[in-house]
Amino acid sequence: MCRLKVIIVLTGVLIFSSSLFAFRQNSGEVQRITAQEYHPKPNTNTSIRDADAILSLLNGIEPTTNFGAWSGDYLMQYFVPPADGHINSIDFNFSDRFDVSGGGMEIWICESSYPWPEINTEAIADIQGDAHLGYYAEATGFEAFGSNWVSGGINNIAGAFTWYDYDPLGLQVWPDTGSAYLSIEPSPDDYGWVNLDLVATSGSNYDFTLGVPFIVVVRFNGFETQGSDEASRAGFYAAAVHTEPQPSLKFYGENGYPAGRTGINDWGWYIRSYVYDWDVNVTLTSDRGPVISNWTQLDNTVDQSPRMVTAEISDDNPDEGAFGVASADVMVSAGGGTYTPIVLTETVAGTWTGDIPGFSEGGVDYYFTATDVNGLTTTTLPFHYGIFVPTAPTLVVFNGGTVNVNTYPQAYYFGQGDFVGYSVMDFPHDVWNDAISPGIASAYTTIYEFGIYRNQPPDDNKEVIEAWLAEGAKNYLIAGDEIFGHWTEWIDRNYTSGDFEYDILGVAHIYNDINADPNEADAIEAIPENILTGNLYTEHHAVFDMLLYDPVYELGDGAQNWLDGFTPVNAADVNMTTYNRSADLAIGLNRVVGDDKIVVLGFDPLSINASPYTWWGFSEYSAQTKSLEWFGITTPAIIFPAAPQNLSELSYDDSVQLAWDAGSESNLWYYTIFRANDFNPLHADSIASVIHADHMFTDTTVDIGTIYRYWVTAVDSSGYSSGYSNGVSSSLPVHAVDGSAYLHEYSRIRVIDDAPIYPEANPGALAITGNTLTVEAWVFPTGLPPDGEVFPIVVRPYLNQTPERAYELRITNEWGDGSWFQFALTDGSTIQNSAWLMSTSNVEEGAWTHIAGTYDGTWRDSISTASWRVRQPSARILAQETLDSILVVSSNPNSRVL
Repeated sequence: MCRLKVIIVLTGVLIFSSSLFAFRQNSGEVQRITAQEYHPKPNTNTSIRDADAILSLLNGIEPTTNFGAWSGDYLMQYFVPPADGHINSIDFNFSDRFDVSGGGMEIWICESSYPWPEINTEAIADIQGDAHLGYYAEATGFEAFGSNWVSGGINNIAGAFTWYDYDPLGLQVWPDTGSAYLSIEPSPDDYGWVNLDLVATSGSNYDFTLGVPFIVVVRFNGFETQGSDEASRAGFYAAAVHTEPQPSLKFYGENGYPAGRTGINDWGWYIRSYVYDWDVNVTLTSDRGPVISNWTQLDNTVDQSPRMVTAEISDDNPDEGAFGVASADVMVSAGGGTYTPIVLTETVAGTWTGDIPGFSEGGVDYYFTATDVNGLTTTTLPFHYGIFVPTAPTLVVFNGGTVNVNTYPQAYYFGQGDFVGYSVMDFPHDVWNDAISPGIASAYTTIYEFGIYRNQPPDDNKEVIEAWLAEGAKNYLIAGDEIFGHWTEWIDRNYTSGDFEYDILGVAHIYNDINADPNEADAIEAIPENILTGNLYTEHHAVFDMLLYDPVYELGDGAQNWLDGFTPVNAADVNMTTYNRSADLAIGLNRVVGDDKIVVLGFDPLSINASPYTWWGFSEYSAQTKSLEWFGITTPAIIFPAAPQNLSELSYDDSVQLAWDAGSESNLWYYTIFRANDFNPLHADSIASVIHADHMFTDTTVDIGTIYRYWVTAVDSSGYSSGYSNGVSSSLPVHAVDGSAYLHEYSRIRVIDDAPIYPEANPGALAITGNTLTVEAWVFPTGLPPDGEVFPIVVRPYLNQTPERAYELRITNEWGDGSWFQFALTDGSTIQNSAWLMSTSNVEEGAWTHIAGTYDGTWRDSISTASWRVRQPSARILAQETLDSILVVSSNPNSRVL
């Protein structure tokens, strides 16, 4: 709270209950309201001491939000007086009253130490870390006032002082001691105005001075043992504004947020972009600038014509001097340029009108300003609208992104094949990155709305989309792992009939951020025969891999995994799931509503890959690309060459030799070889090209001990490029110590001097003798496989090759849960008829280890499914023996290491 003239002690018992906290999953701090749900203050003034002026930050702005809080939470709002005067009363417009008796709020007025010139509050408002000012850690808990300030993340932003206590509250100036209190009892309507009369409460007004800010602070209380359930929630009508400074803050207390606002001990004051519907009723005693109200707010438009705006402007002079409006303008900036004044004319008494000129496509910012006869000037908040010119039947909206479709990630949302020429699908579409207005929506048959990774999507387009879909025969896809979070403030909630989420999107319950670790991938699953993901299911199962949602790897640049899941209205609509909360949870669906087609993806579709590595986010089988077919959007019939098959490599002392199968297309022109130092094709460089008649290449520009990853593409005579071949890894051999195995960085394991153990190397020494097998090696790992990769130790080919039984001894990290020794066997017919045994502990890096697998020549059935039979040999991994020093072993390739 304020820094007090007289110390006050607030008492109360804080009881934390996980069961009560869970109720908050159905309520939420920020709830959307419609225009019909807003109930403005009645024309009759409810205060017995209200006078000649009202200070309101929502003058001319219609609230669209129900902004809530719980016991122990504080809300504050910053006011700058337009003249000298005093406060008589304050009206608070509740959008949600407590549902049970016993609740109320305390009120104070404080001097302001907010804002600070080194910080742009508009730029950081609502950003989880940056907007966190801090709190006081006191014996009574985490408080808004006290002596032991704990700084928040704001101290780390550019320009902020790391040593400064960014406490927004100065001295308490009203009342002199203690606090004012209002009881907030339930009402049948669950909303309504509540008036605080300063004189009746404390016997005095509060005097203010022109231009000297003051802060009104409220604290909800009365339900300290009820946590943050819906019944003990109260909220104010509010609207989001963007101005400097952001005038409203919230203090998140322990009762509503037992683990901090985001679960990481981050209680305290946050700068928010919401302004509460509070009216400060005042008597003014000096001249003030003109009063501007009820000005025009323009929506985004497709119209390039001039647009008329009006504002009601009046002027008075409480000290009985000269008064009147001398001039008024609307200040206009197009495309971020300099503001230019457009003169307003008083067309009728008190109403001023002017025309903002027409502009071509782009953004327009404007605000109103007026000056009185005494030279005092008043300005409004700035407003923005966009002008957009439709050219195609499909609109792609990047909600929170940019409109540069030629850069990553936008350029990759509609891939054809895997990295086919780095090209998007060629279909007519427009691109937009602002709010969707009714006029813009009505120009399109199909709208794609992508909530861009890393950004909170700023625009809530639900009402516009719902009305647009009601026109019929529309297609709508919405995707992103932050879409629902921004709508719900990342609070799980139910939806029922009448909700956009239920009726249109087909979502009955949202689970926000279901992943366990934002820096790790999640295993996901496509749905067989689904029109959008059935091909993806077939493709990734065909190579026996695992689909992953992996934005950290695919998108980089601070991306995190905030995967959302939901309960569908109809389970048949689900197209993608993940195993979470002890069950399969839907993360994507597609459905038909009337004659509209709807797709909902609770993730960023660019971030789908697989282990072994394949980037499916840019594939012709990705959900967003397949939706083009489902929506009936035609595309040119371009036939790309097939990706080269069976790329393999051999490492020598000073080079790496690559080979692949020749392509069958008659118009092949050449092959391009790509190389990278990691497993991401985005990082690969083209290092050479060879004519189509050749399908081999030797790379001599390599260094000993460095890992290289190679891919090859085929290019036809029209210049169309295939997707990438399979990727292979290699490095120059690292010589063994007298034939012992040695793993250096990411190079292969060697078991004899100068030659890798691979199908072409010493096959006789490694063949199965008879029906039994022992495979063993000494290894000294100095590097371990990255997630989704394996490092072979001893390999014998399988898949319809001789001998009948085949095997592989290797280090694996296929599931991203650490590296393990693995002994794998197949029956030689298909990889599905395979079995493997795992070591009982992780591989130890930097130590010699003896690893061996045995096989006694028999198979026994263990699991049978409709699609394949899993077989498990009677085999075991021998105990791992770790030595303290290097062991020299025999260099005879035909001998077993004993």
